[in-house]
Amino acid sequence: MRHRTRETPELRTRGMGLSARFALLMTAATVPILGISGFLLNKSVGAVAEQTGRDALIDSAKAHGEREYREREKRRLKWIYEALDLEWAKAKEQSDEVRRAGRLPGEANADYDIRRETAKAIEARLKSMRREYGRRHDQAIADPELRYLGRSAERATSYPGGVLVGEVTYGPQDRPGWLFSYRPDRSQDPVEILMHDQGSVATAGILGLMLGTTLVIILVVGGMAVWVGNQVSRPIDEIIQDIRQISIGNQSHRERVTGGGEVATHARAVDKMARGLSEAQETELELQIRDREVEVASEVRDALLTDSIPGLSGYDLAAAHMASERLGGDFLDFIELGGGRIGLLVCEVSGRGLPGALVGAVARAYLRVELSRGGDVKEALLAVNLELARHMRRGMFVTALYALIDPAQALATVACAGHKIPLVRYTNEDGQVRLIQPEGIALGFDQGPIFERALQVQQVPLDPGDRLVLTNTGAVEIADAEGAEFGEKAFYAKIKRHGANSSDEFLERMQTVIEAYVEDELLPRDITIITIARDLEG
Repeated sequence: MRHRTRETPELRTRGMGLSARFALLMTAATVPILGISGFLLNKSVGAVAEQTGRDALIDSAKAHGEREYREREKRRLKWIYEALDLEWAKAKEQSDEVRRAGRLPGEANADYDIRRETAKAIEARLKSMRREYGRRHDQAIADPELRYLGRSAERATSYPGGVLVGEVTYGPQDRPGWLFSYRPDRSQDPVEILMHDQGSVATAGILGLMLGTTLVIILVVGGMAVWVGNQVSRPIDEIIQDIRQISIGNQSHRERVTGGGEVATHARAVDKMARGLSEAQETELELQIRDREVEVASEVRDALLTDSIPGLSGYDLAAAHMASERLGGDFLDFIELGGGRIGLLVCEVSGRGLPGALVGAVARAYLRVELSRGGDVKEALLAVNLELARHMRRGMFVTALYALIDPAQALATVACAGHKIPLVRYTNEDGQVRLIQPEGIALGFDQGPIFERALQVQQVPLDPGDRLVLTNTGAVEIADAEGAEFGEKAFYAKIKRHGANSSDEFLERMQTVIEAYVEDELLPRDITIITIARDLEG
C-alpha cells in the first residue's frame, strides 16, 4: 500500500519554532534579572568600595599625621639642640674670654646668667621660628591652587582619633577631592592630606565591569538556551513528523526518538498509539470482514430455509427452525416426488460461519438434485458423497438424516449418513418412542468404498397416530445457566409426552420447552425439527 506524504494543514507548524521561543523567553527572563541584580550590586559594591577606601584613607591619614607629628617633634628638638649648642658655644667662648681677661673668681656666677640669657634667646628664637612656620603654613593654605571647601561643619565629618574629612575642589578645573586633616592637639597645626576623588571613577569602572559581565552572561544564556532548546525541540520535531506520518495513514511508521526522559516516554506512547491504531485498523477490517461474512452467511442460511411446507393427504406435516447467533450451515428440506411421495431431510454441517453456510448450500444443492430423481435412496446418497468428497476441504463434512415417506404404503424409508440424533418414532398404540438409526458415515469423509459399505437403509412402518421426528444436535445440546445440557433422554421424554398432539401444537410445546430451559442463554447452534404424523383415520 502506498502512503501519501503530503502534510495536512492541521499539523503544519505555525509561528516561531519551539527552540527559538525557548531561547527568546530565557533571554527575556534573564535580562531584567541581570539588570536589576547588576544595578543593586553596582550600588552596593560602589558604596562598599567607597567606604572601604575612605576608611583606608582615614587610617592612612591618621598614621601619616602621627608620623608627621613625630618628625616635627624631632625637628623641633633638633632645632632646640642646635640652638642650645650654638648659644652654649658662644657663651663658652665669652666665658673663656672673660677668664683670659682676668676676671675675678667670684664672677663665675655669670655662667648661670649667661645660660639663662642664652635660654631666653633660644626661646625667643624658637618662637620666631614657629611664627615663621605658621606664616609659611598659612601661605600654603591661601595658595590660589588650593581652594579648600568643607571647612564648615556641614561639609566635614569628624572621625575617632582626631581625623576630620571634608569635601574639597582644587586646581583651575575645580577637581573634586577629599581633604584628610589629622589634629589630635588643638595647640598644634594639623597634618593635612589632599586626595583626588576616585569614587566616581571606581563606580564607573564597576558599572562598566557589570555591564560587560551582564552582556557576556546574556550571550552565554542565549547560546545555552538555543542549545537546550534545540536539544528539546529536535526530538519533539521528530515526534511531530512521526505523528504526521501516522495521521496520513502510514500506521507502520515507528518512532525514531531514542534515549530516556519524558520525551522518550512520549515517543514510546506515540509509538504504542501507532501500534494501537494499526491493530485497531486491522481489527476493524477483520470485524468488517466478519460482519460481511455474517451477513452473507445469514443470507445463505435464509436461503437454505424452505419457503413453505408441502401438504400430504392423510398426514400432518410441520417444521420449525430456531436460529442461533452463531451462524452455521445446518438446514432442513422437503423433497417432493411423484406418486405423492415426499422426502424429509435434516442436515448438519461441521463448520461455522460463512464456510459452514457455503458447505451447507452446496450439500443442499447436490442432495436436492440426486434425491429429486426419485430413485434408490442409497444410490442417491452415494452420488452426493462422491461429489462432496471431491470438492470439500479436508475436515469438513455433512451429516444427513433422510426419511422418504410413501403414503400409499404407509412406509418410511430411512437413511442416516453419520447423523448423531436418530429418527424418533412415537407409536400411538402404546405411547412409546423408538429410535431408528441405520448405519452410515458422514458425507464427504470418504469418496466411495468405506461410505458405500457403511451406509444402510431401513424401512419404518407408519400406523395411524404414529409420529416421526427428525432433528439436529442443536435440540439436545442446549444448556441452562449452570451449563448443564438438556440431553437426548430429556428430549425423547418430551417427544413421548407431547407426541399425541397435532404437529403444530407438538412443535409449539417443544419450542416452549427449549426456550424455558435455556432462559437467557444463547443457543449453541441452529435447531431444526421436522415432524410428520399419520392421521388416526388414515
